Amino acid sequence: MDRDKQGEQGKQGEQGELFIPQNKVGRLVGAFGADIYDIMQYMLAGQILPEDDEDYIERVSIPGLLTDETVRLFSGQIVPVLKVNSPRGMYGWKVNTLIESALQTVSAEQETADETIMRRSLSSFLNRVYYDLRNLGQMARDRAAPAFG
Repeated sequence: MDRDKQGEQGKQGEQGELFIPQNKVGRLVGAFGADIYDIMQYMLAGQILPEDDEDYIERVSIPGLLTDETVRLFSGQIVPVLKVNSPRGMYGWKVNTLIESALQTVSAEQETADETIMRRSLSSFLNRVYYDLRNLGQMARDRAAPAFG
């Protein structure tokens, strides 16, 4: 499904809210502002799809710097402002697609695999990996080290 169709189907504010600061003229700030905005809209549209949808985005990575600023959302929640300079590293994980791909590989090799059990096991495994190995990158040691140094 293309980005425009996903955006039309999405219902703002059901599962997440997207706040993107803009400068006074109404344009996004920075060389990649429009690209970053498009990617964030795409990922939000994927997150508000039904959880069993093939294009449902369960998790996102957005590399950036936490600023000292905060913003109050319409829901009343106060969240930190993230400064994103480049779309590099922005990604939305489509876990359903990953699980489906794994199931196709297993079923090609083993015909007796129970799809329901396999789907539940793969989902549980991925959730455990995502939560146990979560890296917020707030400490210097948690951020990527240069490969040349």
